[in-house]
Amino acid sequence: MQNDSTPEQTSLSVKVFQQLVDAMYTAKKETKYDELRRTVLKHLDSNEMDRFEGSNCKVTRVMKCSAKVPKDIEAKQKLFSWLKESYGADVLLSMTTINANTFSSFYNKEDEAAAARGDIDFEIPGVDEPTPYYDLRVTKK
Repeated sequence: MQNDSTPEQTSLSVKVFQQLVDAMYTAKKETKYDELRRTVLKHLDSNEMDRFEGSNCKVTRVMKCSAKVPKDIEAKQKLFSWLKESYGADVLLSMTTINANTFSSFYNKEDEAAAARGDIDFEIPGVDEPTPYYDLRVTKK
């Protein structure tokens, strides 16, 4: 990888690229930040550059890896057992998450089953009272 700060292989001039980097930096808390970030990274990559200095920041391309939690139950059990054995129950609990939509769906099914049994005081230990809200269902005529 080259470390020079001059984008030569794409159609962007150095001035335009610098403006792009500067705009990305100032947009950190705006919705366009992710798009600008992807564009800057694309231009660094296409020019085989590791870094570039704008007028208000320096950007550096760094290699990272993304690991995914297994989806199948057997693999999850192996992962969770390893976490618990290696780091203890507290670390296991801190790394165990449930998707909010998945949990809400599970809760609603449990609540419906409890209502069918006549259990009007249904609750799951450790879970706050659910927040009701209206949603919109759109169907074709």
